Amino acid sequence: EKFGVQIRDANEKVVDESQVVIVATKPQDFFEAVEPIATSFGPEHTVISLAAGIQLMSLKKILFECENIVRVMPNVPVKVKAGMVGYI
Repeated sequence: EKFGVQIRDANEKVVDESQVVIVATKPQDFFEAVEPIATSFGPEHTVISLAAGIQLMSLKKILFECENIVRVMPNVPVKVKAGMVGYI
């Protein structure tokens, strides 16, 4: 409530109600998290992936309807609030 964050009980609802979706999972959990909702994404969505090591081609393959996919690579010092994030 303090930050105005809204909670949804299903990831499909999050995608349906959003234009930009940030997928912030560990790489080993990425496909398990995204595959069940992949068909919910359309050309109007922008997906920002923070899953290190998941290549752009893999993202495009699973999110084939999505035209805007961004990879963001956090580095290790981010854990201690002394890092940076780059995107490609």
